[in-house]
Amino acid sequence: MQVTSLQNTTVNLVGQDVLTGVSFATNSGERIGLIGANGSGKTTTWNHGGATYTRG
Repeated sequence: MQVTSLQNTTVNLVGQDVLTGVSFATNSGERIGLIGANGSGKTTTWNHGGATYTRG
């Protein structure tokens, strides 16, 4: 069962596109991680997708 899905998503903050064309999907029971440099948009992507952030 698909839980979270983003298709060709763009996020604009203060007149500047910070994410463009982002797509992914997660299924029930999957664990995923986003890897990237500081400031690359990991948290913005996660928050925009409506996912739950759990620090473990």
